[in-house]
Amino acid sequence: MAQWGFELEDDGSHILSLKISPPRLEAECGLSSDIAREAFLQLAAYFGGRLKNFSLPIRMVGTDFQMSVWKALRTVPFGETVSYSRLAAMASRPKACRAAAAACGANPIPIIVPCHRVIAADGSIGGFSSGLRLKRFLLGIEAGR
Repeated sequence: MAQWGFELEDDGSHILSLKISPPRLEAECGLSSDIAREAFLQLAAYFGGRLKNFSLPIRMVGTDFQMSVWKALRTVPFGETVSYSRLAAMASRPKACRAAAAACGANPIPIIVPCHRVIAADGSIGGFSSGLRLKRFLLGIEAGR
């Protein structure tokens, strides 16, 4: 069965990074550990509209500000969006909306840490490190489309 490809990096007990690629076969995704297989199962359930919240151990490394942004991202509920300026405020730096956008772009575990839920203040889609096609698709899943 073809589906979005995932390249997962893990340390055996935590997800460290996730890269998303166009559809490919499950056997090609390189699932080398129990945590990687669990991440794949949860991602498949999310893409299939059956999962709203991930329950995976993750380990992220970044600056203090990036860590605060990534922590704030995890509080944005499934199906909702926030602006980059709102995200900056959630990270206790209300004037740092460009830095919050950069932190989203540096997010090593997209989808699981849902940076796709951040949009521009004018309601436009903004950017996404894995491409706007996937961002639209993710927002569509969360909108029930």
